[in-house]
Amino acid sequence: MTKNSTIHIDASDKVDLLYLKSWILPVNLLFMPVNRMSAELIIPALQNCHVLCNSKYGGQKTNINVESCRCESEIIHIDKEKCNCARDSRWVGIVNNRSICLCSLTKLPPRCLPDSVCKKNVRMNEGLCIPQDHRVSFTSFTCICQDGFSGPTCEHKNGQINISFSDVSIPQALLVYFITVQSFDALSENPMPIRTTMFKKIKFDEDIVMFFMALPFHLVFGQIKSKFHLTVVQHNYTPSAMISAEIVQSQHCPHIRDLFNTSMID
Repeated sequence: MTKNSTIHIDASDKVDLLYLKSWILPVNLLFMPVNRMSAELIIPALQNCHVLCNSKYGGQKTNINVESCRCESEIIHIDKEKCNCARDSRWVGIVNNRSICLCSLTKLPPRCLPDSVCKKNVRMNEGLCIPQDHRVSFTSFTCICQDGFSGPTCEHKNGQINISFSDVSIPQALLVYFITVQSFDALSENPMPIRTTMFKKIKFDEDIVMFFMALPFHLVFGQIKSKFHLTVVQHNYTPSAMISAEIVQSQHCPHIRDLFNTSMID
């Protein structure tokens, strides 16, 4: 069997429809009725690849296992009569005399003419609406929220905790533990606290670290290297509150081995 086959994958930014990269992958076991393929595709934030231009799509039959950019010459020779995509979409090719259209988040394939659920502006607080696969549902969507907001449509404002440093050196990074104390009830004899961990790097010119928390919490501990500091205590959780706190040496929580000798611990 001398026939060669490849799989050709294009990646574009769904928000602004900018082309990013292409992959050309070989199909090796052509005698199999079904081929399973596994490939690691690293999608760049910006276009970062070399241009590979010859027959069809950069000579994909002779240049396999490569990453390439789309050739601009392909876009120039478009048959306008066969390009049936909406004006605010992007034409990427023709298969079986049908246009392949790249739609924005507010349009639905195949020709990007009908509006998606995101056209109705269901998101709030500058969230990004991502419609689900139209083959599954026309009404389901997911919202990617900005920092400080959460909820199905980013409608909830999260609690904000601003942490500064008083008499301790500003570290390069900070680990923060949010502790939620669960109330006692008859069904759970000994309810365990819920811990949520966040990590944030601190820039060279920063002296305040900002965290956003969507879940209820009562205690906040900050960890610098191996030392823990009690940072926030609130008996009653207040949603969407902005809390300013300091990490100070006097609130350092010593390890149990620093308080008791080994014989008492064992």
